[in-house]
Amino acid sequence: MRISRFLFVATLLAATQSFAQPSAPYCQILDGTEEPAWTIKLGYTTAAKIKAPEGHDVSVWSLAGGGGLYYWRTSVGDFDLSGAYDVSVFDGSGGINMPDRLAALRLNLAYVARNVNGTALKVDVYPGIYSDLSDLSLKDFYIPFQALAIQAFNPQISGLIGLAIYPGFDRWFDPRFGIRAAPSEDWRVDLMYPESRVTYRPESIELYASLRHNAVNEFRLKESDERGSIALRDTRAALGAGWQLNDLLKVNVELGYIFGREVEFDHKAPDQDWRNATYFSVGIGGPI
Repeated sequence: MRISRFLFVATLLAATQSFAQPSAPYCQILDGTEEPAWTIKLGYTTAAKIKAPEGHDVSVWSLAGGGGLYYWRTSVGDFDLSGAYDVSVFDGSGGINMPDRLAALRLNLAYVARNVNGTALKVDVYPGIYSDLSDLSLKDFYIPFQALAIQAFNPQISGLIGLAIYPGFDRWFDPRFGIRAAPSEDWRVDLMYPESRVTYRPESIELYASLRHNAVNEFRLKESDERGSIALRDTRAALGAGWQLNDLLKVNVELGYIFGREVEFDHKAPDQDWRNATYFSVGIGGPI
C-alpha cells in the first residue's frame, strides 16, 4: 500500500506541473531506444511436461507483432496509438485440458508528458480481447493500463517507478521500477522489473542478454469452461541478436530458457507447475 500511495502522489504531482515538450532534456528511457514501427515474430517453445498426476508434454508455437497506427503531438503531451497481437498455439492438452489457442488482440494508447527538469509522466492503456481464440466475445474485453513516473538524471541515466493495473484479472497489479544507464554509445544497461537487459550495439548490429518475469499473462477461457480463466506465469532468460538488413528491414533472433513456469486457473481446477523449456524466435520489423 505504501508503494501505491507513493505512485499516486508522484503521478499527481507530475500531472499538475507545467510540461514543456520541446525543451525537455534527453531521457534514456524515452529517447534511448529505437523501436521498429511494425514487427512480426514467430517463436517455438520445446515440449515440456505439466507436473500433474496425469500430466503430458506440451509444446507451444507463438506469433506476435503489431505496428503504429497514429501519432500526434499536443501542447499537453504526445499521444501514440498502435495495435498488437500475441497468439499462442499449444501442441497437446498436457493432461489438464489446456486450450488449443490463446490470444491477446489489443490496442495501445500511450501518453507522454515531459518537463524541462527531466521528469515525465507516461500512461499506457491496452484495451483488447484476452481470450481463448476459439470463443471470442465481448466478455473477453479488458482494459489493462499502467502509469510511470520517469526521471532523467542526466543524458546517460534515467529511472522510473510505476504500477500496471489489470482490472478483472485474477492478479490485478504488477509493479514497474528500475534504472537505465548508457555508459557509452555502444552499451545500454537496464536494471528493471519486469525485464532487465544488457545491450551492446556496435554499428548496425545489436547483441543483448535479458531476464524477464511474466507475472500477469491471463486469458479468459470459453464460456462453457467452468475454470473461468487461465494464467501462464514464467521467467525467461534470453540471448538475442538483431541487425539492420537495409533501410526498411531489421531482423532479430532470440534463444532463451523458460523456468518457474506455472499454469493457474481462476477456479474449479488446481494450479499446476510446468517443467522448464527452451525457446527460439525470429522476427522482422521496419520503419513503415
